[in-house]
Amino acid sequence: MVTFTVNSGTITDLHLFFNGSFTGTGSASVVESYCLNHVLAGCPAGSSGSISVTNPPPSFNAVVFFAPVTSVSVSKDIHVDSGTNGTASIFAGHQHVLQP
Repeated sequence: MVTFTVNSGTITDLHLFFNGSFTGTGSASVVESYCLNHVLAGCPAGSSGSISVTNPPPSFNAVVFFAPVTSVSVSKDIHVDSGTNGTASIFAGHQHVLQP
């Protein structure tokens, strides 16, 4: 698990995508939990959420939009599983904070 906080002028959205591969029963995923204007521990109700991407699909890309905030705390969980008969890898899993 990787945890970090981004402080900036105005943050209105998070984008998550990755480039991974799998064979057979393998799978890979990245899940990011976030808290707006607060650290993750003790995040107030209504200020938190999560986005995720998976391979195999349904989702290689994810985005969440919210009202403007000045900080976002993020916890990233990366999961790679070969299953019973396969392989899986993640080449890059990262999150972007975009500003208007």
